[in-house]
Amino acid sequence: MELASLIFGTYIITLVLTESEGAYGGLYKLRQNKKVDDFGILNCFMCTAFWIALLFCSVTGNLGLLFIVWGASTALDKVVK
Repeated sequence: MELASLIFGTYIITLVLTESEGAYGGLYKLRQNKKVDDFGILNCFMCTAFWIALLFCSVTGNLGLLFIVWGASTALDKVVK
């Protein structure tokens, strides 16, 4: 149950950060910001998913599941799209 929560949570948060415009276009403006765009993290689903998965796994104390959560959330994105 915890693994599914980590996977779906990573997928949803990453999807919101990389695809959504946000309230009043805030996330869109953040992604278009020159300083944020230099890193390109919010433009890449896999990059953002890695950092979100790292955050979730470290908070839950299951760093061993990091690559499983990251891989499953990116695979879920490929299946859904």
